[in-house]
Amino acid sequence: MVKNLMVLLAGLAVCAFVGASGCQNQQAPSGATTQTDDDFSEVADVNFNGDPTDTPDDVTTDGLADSNGAADTNGLTAEQEDAVNSAVAMIDRLAGLFAALAAGDLSSLASGDFTLDPTKTCPSISYEEGLFVVDYGDGCNPILYPESTFSGIMYVDMDLAERTFTITFEEFTLYEGQTTTGTIETTVTLEDDVLTFEAYVDVVHVGEDDEGQPYQVHDVGDVTVEVDLSTGEIFIPLADMSTTDQTGEVYAVILEDVHIDWYEVLPDSGKCTLVLGDEGIDQVIMEITFTDDTPVNGTVIVSVNGSRPVTMSLDGIEV
Repeated sequence: MVKNLMVLLAGLAVCAFVGASGCQNQQAPSGATTQTDDDFSEVADVNFNGDPTDTPDDVTTDGLADSNGAADTNGLTAEQEDAVNSAVAMIDRLAGLFAALAAGDLSSLASGDFTLDPTKTCPSISYEEGLFVVDYGDGCNPILYPESTFSGIMYVDMDLAERTFTITFEEFTLYEGQTTTGTIETTVTLEDDVLTFEAYVDVVHVGEDDEGQPYQVHDVGDVTVEVDLSTGEIFIPLADMSTTDQTGEVYAVILEDVHIDWYEVLPDSGKCTLVLGDEGIDQVIMEITFTDDTPVNGTVIVSVNGSRPVTMSLDGIEV
């Protein structure tokens, strides 16, 4: 979602080899910074705490009539606002992972160039026991995102015939205090300086919230991600995902044409459809629209079950 992959494993580091809702101190492609109160973007002067435990701030517009519990001034219930914040945090983590992959030189592997550069140090890339190892060490700033810090290791297993990659994360960090484990299975193509991933993601992020309480979130599903290696921008044409927040709530999340300028942290265009509850009379379908204002003041446009759209301020945004 986390608002590049240049040498795609030119050290394989790019893919870190790669998304949200994460990488630290992001740059071009939407996504990642350190998850502290100063999280997300020294450049954009906007902070979004991707921690899904927080509750949303004030909403700017009144509107929706709601029958699902106490509503805020915008007509959204606390549950609905929590769901919106969880979805946006997921987008940030997703963008962050693919930014790290892109910064890991996956583009080289995608183009069939498996020559490793021994002088490359962020990340360093090696070949060990049939796996490419993309190592960001204890934390470094890759060329593609010089103001972002990644740490940890990505193991890349590649099927040369199919040009498919399985990336396994080990103690990988997009945000300070948040560790990512799990896998991404993806195909990778490079055309006109744009690295495209057709991926299945299954990752778990663990960390502590602002009060020091541990949390765990789980993101899983199919996603297409494009990383512009000349600008670092990230574009998500389509994603069919689900995210489980630290309370155990599961949300279905569909993304369409989401664009992120890495250093602006939050998306500046695109839509997110969020489904709460099982199919039936109690199911709630929310449509979230990102605009040019989103990375500036942290607001999104939300419609519930087709009702009149209202404006909501995302939790953790500081302008």
